[in-house]
Amino acid sequence: MKNENAENKTLWELVEEIKDPRSASGKRYKLGNILRLMLSGFLCGCNSTAAVIRWGKRISKKHKEALGFSRRLPSEGTLSNLFGKMDVSAMEEVLNGKKLKQAKESSTLLQIAIDGKTIKGSAYNESPAVHLLSAFAVGLKSTLKQYEQENGDNEITSALKLLKDMPLEGVVVSGDAIFAQKKICQLIKEQGGDYFFVIKNNKKTRREDIAHHFCQKQKDPIEEVELGHGRVERRRFWVLKTPWNLYHWPECKNLCKIERTRYDKCRNKESIEISYAITSLEGDQAQAENLKQIWRDHWKIENQLHWVKDMEFEEDRSIVRSKNGPRFFSSLRNQAVEILSKRKKRLKYEREDLAHFPKRSIKVLQEN
Repeated sequence: MKNENAENKTLWELVEEIKDPRSASGKRYKLGNILRLMLSGFLCGCNSTAAVIRWGKRISKKHKEALGFSRRLPSEGTLSNLFGKMDVSAMEEVLNGKKLKQAKESSTLLQIAIDGKTIKGSAYNESPAVHLLSAFAVGLKSTLKQYEQENGDNEITSALKLLKDMPLEGVVVSGDAIFAQKKICQLIKEQGGDYFFVIKNNKKTRREDIAHHFCQKQKDPIEEVELGHGRVERRRFWVLKTPWNLYHWPECKNLCKIERTRYDKCRNKESIEISYAITSLEGDQAQAENLKQIWRDHWKIENQLHWVKDMEFEEDRSIVRSKNGPRFFSSLRNQAVEILSKRKKRLKYEREDLAHFPKRSIKVLQEN
């Protein structure tokens, strides 16, 4: 049962409210202590259960007792069996339930980016790799919810299940072209939210209609120039009201166009890329600067979540395959990424510092 005071609790305290799938006779170690051990290990540079156990054996007796272990630590097999049985949806609801409400209170418009990621190492023999669709709150750098794609599902049907029952008032949901579907847009509007989706050649006719509309009524764009990595990139951005032939799209109010001109200094080569997007935002929220920022911020789900989990936490190299194990570990990595991204140093250096001073990881969990 969800505690009414959960909003005031830290991550250290919230793990106590997660339901334990084990029978009473199999509870030698408390679930809350095990989750604290795993999270502390992940913060201190570990990327697997075996690494956490090795790290746990090296830390001081006082540190172990602070984590709730007066004797020896549980074995890797014990933990693997437990993690495979975990109800990850219920766990994520306990850990992330307060975040969406807090974000809405601190921001007039919260952006949630949705995108899928395959955990490559979870494939085994004829069993396909686990594919997870995530809802990432950009401003919070927090993964609010995950959905594990089932057999027969695709990212479109998975997105409908991911967004179902999410409170989306005051939220704009952003996504790549695959999510620009009428059913998804309709669901978001029915739940009180707005959408911002890229349009690519998977909607070729729609893209051609939008491009034709911009050719006829294109106004002066807003522009910006960015220098770096041996190239010069010039971006031009336009916004137009939705024309009559797109009115049947669920409450689509505005169309966006961005033209990126990149000049590579090393190769002395120039390239031009043009992209389009649709959105239900209107009024002040549909100002060109705001929509341009939403478009750019959407890709933070790749840069600040998926890339970090692969490069720093070696998610694709994880060979956890049993039952709910892959999604469970993905959820733990999400928590670690969120905690570390709020700190001053780069995530890599923060993990190195915590590895040298592991007691600090307890303080970090008690502060979040």
